[in-house]
Amino acid sequence: MIGLGVMGMIHLLLLKEYGAGRVIAADRVPYRLAKAREFGADAIIDVGVTGLGQGVADLTGGAMAELVVVGPNSADVMMQGLACVRPGGDVLFFTPARPDERLSVDPNYLYFRDINIITSYSCGPDDTAQACELIRRKIISADQLVTDRFPIEQAGEAFSLTSRAGESLKALVVFT
Repeated sequence: MIGLGVMGMIHLLLLKEYGAGRVIAADRVPYRLAKAREFGADAIIDVGVTGLGQGVADLTGGAMAELVVVGPNSADVMMQGLACVRPGGDVLFFTPARPDERLSVDPNYLYFRDINIITSYSCGPDDTAQACELIRRKIISADQLVTDRFPIEQAGEAFSLTSRAGESLKALVVFT
């Protein structure tokens, strides 16, 4: 799992729930890396210290990952995700790249390694029902993900805190 904002953490929880054998979580924010451990990540990579590809190679004995979930909306991070997947593996681009970016990949790299790229956009009624069931069973809960609460008068501070990607995952603005 690359990128450990709130959606990355939800992916981490879902990977564990659906039986992923080993989940490696990567980010550059120490708070998020600690939260990933708390949420069940088997290993973490601080990409500010260790390169993503090298970290995955070290943790897998060079075998690389069967599935790479790329959270950040960056073509550069998408390319890093492609470099971390094993032959025959899958790479999920959860968010699109920024509008001014292009992904440039050698098609033979994908072809001869049998790498599948999966994109994610929106959901249907079945997905929504499944998500509601996960919430009902408390696999995913606001108690886990909401790290800060602010009154409406401090909404600007809530947005600022979340956007800084520091000691917070998700801020909730509370109407009193």
